[in-house]
Amino acid sequence: MVGIGLCVLLLGSLWTYVEKLRSQRVSLAANVLLMFSAITAGLYFVWVKRSVVDDAFISFRFADNWLNGRGLVWNEGEYVEGITNFLWTLIVGIAAWLLPWDMPDIALWLCVFCYLANIGVVLAVSRCLFRSGKGSSGYYLPVAASLLAVQWTTTAYATTGLETAFISLLVDLGLLAL
Repeated sequence: MVGIGLCVLLLGSLWTYVEKLRSQRVSLAANVLLMFSAITAGLYFVWVKRSVVDDAFISFRFADNWLNGRGLVWNEGEYVEGITNFLWTLIVGIAAWLLPWDMPDIALWLCVFCYLANIGVVLAVSRCLFRSGKGSSGYYLPVAASLLAVQWTTTAYATTGLETAFISLLVDLGLLAL
């Protein structure tokens, strides 16, 4: 119920700012308030939905074997390709080597970091697109980043321990590079 209330509040606030956007001038404070509200609501949804799914433990086992010198394998001596997220497995493995946490916790927090970084990249893409358009003398309204921050699928996959948030971040970084 709290989540629905936050969404209604966010959408009401968004509508007010969309009306201001028509005049091509939105204050910086309004943008900051909108992004802060969206990220706060998004992090609430992320925390409520947090769960490391069972498929992530496949990568954890491969990474654990790799860290213990057995190679990137499921079982020692059986050299079969069993992961489809090679880079994510290496990232989680390296983070597990560097940090004194359990792999599920590391993967969860890496996913949350990727979720937040993705919002920042979408914000940067929006800003670049706004500056390249006509009449870009005023402040832009961060609608895309705000909606991404509270979007159900994005918040649901922000703590799965899988590479979903990371891949989304890489795609958006590629878009920003264009």
